[in-house]
This record gives sequence, C-alpha cells and structure tokens, in this order.
Amino acid sequence: MPFDFGTLLIYTILSAYALSFLVSMVYLPKYHDSPLKFLPYILLYTFINETLGYIIYTNPEFNLIGPENHSHYNIIIYNLYNIIFFPYFYYIFWSNINYEKHKKRILFGGTVFMFVSILT
Repeated sequence: MPFDFGTLLIYTILSAYALSFLVSMVYLPKYHDSPLKFLPYILLYTFINETLGYIIYTNPEFNLIGPENHSHYNIIIYNLYNIIFFPYFYYIFWSNINYEKHKKRILFGGTVFMFVSILT
C-alpha cells in the first residue's frame, strides 16, 4: 500500500483521536461530577470505531457482513456508533437546560432520533 496524502490524513486524524482521549483522561478529575464524566470513553470509542472502519475499508479480507461484493462496507459499526454517540450529547445538552419545557422537547427529539436510528 503506497503512502500517499490520504493515508497521511487518516493517520493524522487517528492520532488526533488518540491524543484527545489521553488529554481527556488527564483532565477527568475536573469534570468527574458532571455529565462530561463519560467523554473520555466516548472519545476512546470514537478512536476504536474509526480505526476499525479504516481497517474494514482498506482490507477486503477483513469482512463483517459476509458477501464478497460488500466487503468494504462498515455500515454496522457506524450505525452502532450513532446509536451510542449522539444520545450521549443529547444527554449533555438536556442536563444543562434549566427550563422543563425545553427539556421535554430535547427528550422528544432524542426519542425520535433513537427510533429512527434503530429502524434504519
């Protein structure tokens, strides 16, 4: 596999995910009692998900789905990622809102998001 600009970009992005996880672990005690206490784990999950997505896309022999003509598909891991990632940020947003009326709207939007995500 030749080392081109795209490969350099992927390695830079993966390095940024790993670095952001390490920095968030260092500062974890500052926000341990807030809704951000799970942020380092979300960042670690993002790093693992992106690495696995890159491996699936670049190596046709590494296959999660089955049929050979869909060997580069990484739909499963990204759909699962969306179901975990976005509700966490809905929760952070919901926990920082003071008005009960707005909290109900955010809860409704999060519920609709989860319903649609599970259906697709």
